[in-house]
Amino acid sequence: MDNRSQPYAALYQTQFKWLRDCLDRNKSCVYGMQQGFAELSTIDDYQRRVPLNDYEAFRSKILQIETGSTSILFSQDVVAFEKTSGTSAGNKWIPYTESSLIDFRRAIVPWLKRVCDQYELAHGYVYWPLSPATRKQQYTTGKVPVGLQDAEYLGSEIHSFFTLMPAVPDWVGRIKSLGKWQLYTLYWLIRRHDLKLISVWSPTFFNVLLEAIDTHADQILALYRDGGAHKKHRLSSDAKAYERLQLFLKEKNTALLWPQLKLVSCWGDSTSRPFFQQLKNRLAHAHFEPKGLLLTEAIITVPDKDGLPLLASDSGFFEFICAGVTYLANELQANTAYQVVVTTSGGLYRYCTQDMVRCEGYADGLPVLRFIGRSGIQSDLVGEKLSDASVASCLNALPGFHLLSPWLDGVPRYLLVVDATNVEDDLKLQQKLEQCLMQNVQYQYATKMGQLGRLEVYRLNHALEKYIECMLQQGLQFGDIKMPALTTNENWMNLIKRHKK
Repeated sequence: MDNRSQPYAALYQTQFKWLRDCLDRNKSCVYGMQQGFAELSTIDDYQRRVPLNDYEAFRSKILQIETGSTSILFSQDVVAFEKTSGTSAGNKWIPYTESSLIDFRRAIVPWLKRVCDQYELAHGYVYWPLSPATRKQQYTTGKVPVGLQDAEYLGSEIHSFFTLMPAVPDWVGRIKSLGKWQLYTLYWLIRRHDLKLISVWSPTFFNVLLEAIDTHADQILALYRDGGAHKKHRLSSDAKAYERLQLFLKEKNTALLWPQLKLVSCWGDSTSRPFFQQLKNRLAHAHFEPKGLLLTEAIITVPDKDGLPLLASDSGFFEFICAGVTYLANELQANTAYQVVVTTSGGLYRYCTQDMVRCEGYADGLPVLRFIGRSGIQSDLVGEKLSDASVASCLNALPGFHLLSPWLDGVPRYLLVVDATNVEDDLKLQQKLEQCLMQNVQYQYATKMGQLGRLEVYRLNHALEKYIECMLQQGLQFGDIKMPALTTNENWMNLIKRHKK
């Protein structure tokens, strides 16, 4: 057994125990036997024996699991698959086991109990759509379900709280049409005058939902006045909700809809920051708490009572890479950026997530890790080597929607897409961003040598809505759409080309 000294020996022991249990549990699966899990007794052994991996290293094995094979990457049965958002690549299928769900609950349940106590959420309604909206139930060729219901993620210990007070019935999340899903979600949400908690992944999810109130206002008012139905589901009239919605449409004050709203939890770091602030302005009467770094593959961080994103140390085994050197969770330095590597109970071993975090020190014996961007999204037209994380640090100071893309029409250059309603002058936007990008010496050199043209600002009507539509067309789920700072997505770039003509 490894021994690491203070000051974070307890953290080391927690991580070692998690890894030891995982290897013991999976030593008889195909991958475990190939890597000799039974022979590994230290973390150093594990790091020497098992290479750093990306998704491609596991793709063929995951395909075997999809088609019904067992004991390939883990010894337990697969419970379900989930799809990643596929922001920079094709969709990835992530297997879940019973141990995966236990790890999920170890991180989420304490957070839920804490916010319930801290914000007095024992009574009233909550809105937390864990299962992606508008998703049709699917199965793999091996009859494994794709996705789980919220109760299966949360477990009986905590889900009983939510089943007593769901703001929106489960059947609404199964509606395939985005427009109808918005209509009936809003119908139920606006009825819940005692809504206490909103917990969504992306702030854009709820921003777009709020903007859809105007679109569906006449239909919602008609339902509140006359009642109605969707298939076999009856929708009651509601005179009080009718009055609240009419008043909101005049005054645009969300406190009229949800006067008892206590807490909104969503992504708040990196490129989500401006949308987090936008939602915060719209729901100004509520407390806001940024979510931790929650991936389809694993939960990396969870916020504490002060909103600090702390490592979920008993939900996976974590390693961190900086300048080619690998560090353990107890070895991180403050004010240093790292790429996250995780080992999961779902068969991902030393998996490079491509998420970049900055360590802000330690709290309660755990590292405080702030998400700063993705290392896997890069653009290199002429040697400038821009990354999502570096671009995000520049864009965070800019208002509203903003997304940078390489542009090859004419002299190679970069195009900053902003919403047409952005109040800042194009020249100021250009100068602010270029000044920051010039801190990248390769970008600065390429620009001075004329290899890269001047950055261009392009205004796009309803930019966020068009980006979301573009991602939906690629098969992403609405609630899972993440906003990068830098994208080389071909569909998005083709969309811009059509609008710029």
